Amino acid sequence: MPKRNPTKSQRAVMELLDQGLPVEQIANSLGKSALAVKKQLNRIKRRVREGRIDPSPLPIERAASEPRIYLAGFDVFRRDAKEHGEQLKQLCRDRGFVGLYPLDDSTGNCPPRSNGKTLLDGYMPRTSN
Repeated sequence: MPKRNPTKSQRAVMELLDQGLPVEQIANSLGKSALAVKKQLNRIKRRVREGRIDPSPLPIERAASEPRIYLAGFDVFRRDAKEHGEQLKQLCRDRGFVGLYPLDDSTGNCPPRSNGKTLLDGYMPRTSN
C-alpha cells in the first residue's frame, strides 16, 4: 500500500501529542471527546506500524538534522566575548550551520555576571625574581 501524508486532523493530533499534551487536553483543544481522540491515536499508530503514514520527526531528530559547529577557542576570554560570539554564530547561520558558543547558557544553570567582567579580569600574573 502506498504511503500517504496524514490528514489535517491526524496532523493536528500528532503535533499536539508531540508537544507532550495529555489526551484530555488534546481533545479539549480540538473540540472532540477524549474517546474520539484515543480512537484516532490508535488508527494513527496502526497506520504508522503498517508503513502507511510517515510519523513526524521527533524534536531530537529535528535537532540532529541541523549541522552544528562548536565555536570553542580563546575568544571566550575577550572583553567583548558575548558580542563576538553572536557575530560568529551569525556567520554560521549565513552558511547554513548552527553555531554553538561556549558562553551561551540555554539551560539557565550558570549565574549571570552582574559586573560584566570576563574570567581573567583582575588576574595578576605571578612574577619571580
